Amino acid sequence: EPRMFSFNSPYGACPECTGLGTKTEFDPVLCCPDPSKPLRDGAIAPFVYKSGETKDWWPDMLDAVGRKCGFDAHLPVKDLSDEQMRAVWFGLEEPIEVAMRYGRHERKFQTQWDGVIASLRKRYETTESEWVKQDLEQYMSTNPCPVCAGKRLKPETLAVRLPGGEAGVSIADL
Repeated sequence: EPRMFSFNSPYGACPECTGLGTKTEFDPVLCCPDPSKPLRDGAIAPFVYKSGETKDWWPDMLDAVGRKCGFDAHLPVKDLSDEQMRAVWFGLEEPIEVAMRYGRHERKFQTQWDGVIASLRKRYETTESEWVKQDLEQYMSTNPCPVCAGKRLKPETLAVRLPGGEAGVSIADL
């Protein structure tokens, strides 16, 4: 049907970017502007108050991720491997054990770690505060959609090939 070949139609638009061709997402480079800082002590900018203090329970969570992945969260980000930072940014499949100190007491619990990016996305999507949204937007960047590569159409639509060239051309190429 003709509507399948239009990114303005829900029948043809890429389901990931809804036909825009771009995705605005949290960018690890913007979230960690200074890789010489330790992970638990302010390397992740959205987890730091304007006063310079690290927010709430994030250091304890990052310590737990470090224990699970075999690194010390007191190390600078630049000293961590790509795989370790991938766990920090995008989470782990298995739960982590978090140890939190309250005065002389320590509390341990198991929780799922979905990663920094998922935590920021959840905060951005659930807040009703425009100020919080504007603050978080400084850590976002706009890139071509990972599903349609900026072509704005569903993969099924892009699979339709027209004569021309070796493998033919898609409607987006045309």
